[in-house]
Amino acid sequence: MERVVDATDEVEIPCDVSTDPAEAANLVVEWRKDGQPIDFATETHMYVKADHSLHIKSSKVKDTAGYTCNASNGLDSAHSAISQLKVKGKCIEFFKQFCLCQ
Repeated sequence: MERVVDATDEVEIPCDVSTDPAEAANLVVEWRKDGQPIDFATETHMYVKADHSLHIKSSKVKDTAGYTCNASNGLDSAHSAISQLKVKGKCIEFFKQFCLCQ
């Protein structure tokens, strides 16, 4: 399923994970963008919430991608289906005759 949003919109992509309470401390969730791990040091407008969902503040056209979450507790692992996100640019009119598209 593809989700379409406008640039600057906030986006939340859920990651429904659960594990045995005895393994909860070992649960690791990793988010991937087009199959590559997301580097949150460079993608500073993205973060993972306490419920493991991915939050994108002020989305950008370059955020258009397929997102997956991978979960592991050391014993088992699973990955989500791809959540396809398309971010449309916005055009801003200024000085009547010029437009800037983000």
